[in-house]
Amino acid sequence: MLPLSPGVILLVGIGVLSLWYFRPFRVAEAHNEPVLNLSLAKIFKDERTCLQILEGGRCGDGVNRHPAIFSRAIPNSRLIGAFGIDNAFTTKDQQQKANFTKLAANFLQVSSKSYYDWDQLRQKAKCIVKDTLVGHHTFVLVPLVQSLTLRMTFAIFFCVDPETVNYQTAKDIADGINKLWLASKDSTNIPKWTNQNNLHRLLESVIPGKSPLDRVHNPMNIILPAYETLWRVVLRCFIEVIDEERCGEQNSTVWRAVLRKFLEDPGQQQARKSGKLSVFTIAKEALRLYPPTRRVYRMFKLDPASSSAEPIEQLVAADVEAYQRDPSIWGLDADKFNPDRWATLFNQKLLAFGAKPFLCPASADFGFRTIALLTAALVIGIEEGGYNILRDHQKDYPMPGQPLGSGRGAYAALELFAPTS
Repeated sequence: MLPLSPGVILLVGIGVLSLWYFRPFRVAEAHNEPVLNLSLAKIFKDERTCLQILEGGRCGDGVNRHPAIFSRAIPNSRLIGAFGIDNAFTTKDQQQKANFTKLAANFLQVSSKSYYDWDQLRQKAKCIVKDTLVGHHTFVLVPLVQSLTLRMTFAIFFCVDPETVNYQTAKDIADGINKLWLASKDSTNIPKWTNQNNLHRLLESVIPGKSPLDRVHNPMNIILPAYETLWRVVLRCFIEVIDEERCGEQNSTVWRAVLRKFLEDPGQQQARKSGKLSVFTIAKEALRLYPPTRRVYRMFKLDPASSSAEPIEQLVAADVEAYQRDPSIWGLDADKFNPDRWATLFNQKLLAFGAKPFLCPASADFGFRTIALLTAALVIGIEEGGYNILRDHQKDYPMPGQPLGSGRGAYAALELFAPTS
């Protein structure tokens, strides 16, 4: 789910880095924003209102009197205390948001001048999967996907050789992030980032010189929007592609072949509007059915019905997942993973990357390509190792045609199994 290119940094990033990294030191707990109870949000599922909420200007016929950047920052305030971050998702400063977004966009321009180009990332991802699985008759799937995604995030955004980060370290960091994220949803008892000593130590062992306790330099500023928005999409895309009981043997064979071909040269141009199956449509379908952020929250200040009354503070949410599974928009099989649907879809809006002025910079190319690369590396790894999915210990596994569960803890017991010869 962003490698840091020295070429990019030297040529176009120095000015942005200066603005971003040389701001005054900010201690992780230095914020006074009230933490909201997200369960009280008014939820919308229709395309028009979801798009309005993502843009931050309106909700139905109501006009938001808060600046859009305020409306996004307020619901995300829990992340400041829980993860000690200060990034585009939590700031109310327009210039700071612009600087962060520009810096992130520079990271995403993977090329031959990058610290790791696409071919090197391909090789690293394949080696990580192979080395992690070697010698194991069974292997739990979720931590495999998490550790791969996290290690590749270190490579792309922090110039860290992902093969030097061992599986256990990556797993422990991923576990720590996951526990904090779940705990931060409880508005009455937000965990304190300053107390997460073990997670701080692990991060500093991988990325030395960037203190997790400095909100400006904290690696979580990047890890949260990169790794956290990626691993769950990759997990579900991988399951949908390899589980023949869900998708059918023919579909699985075709999709795997497309991914294998892509991984031979992941930097190649990908057809997007040809109407043909491609890694782009496979990744796009994964993002449709399993958007990285299921619900996007905004705090709006809306005009009341009476002109004499004060504006009303209203927490609202765009239910992106529900919208992107609406059968009236996406077809009667909207709950089914079907990359071929994109051959006949033309006007439907994919909202998985948000919308302007908060459109994720990964929406241009990087997001699709990275989902495809990681999924393909996993596919090749399990094929070479002779693994299949083992569901014996996994409850509530959906029937074919039904979507996989979207919960953060879903499929924790799902394993890969290699039959003995």
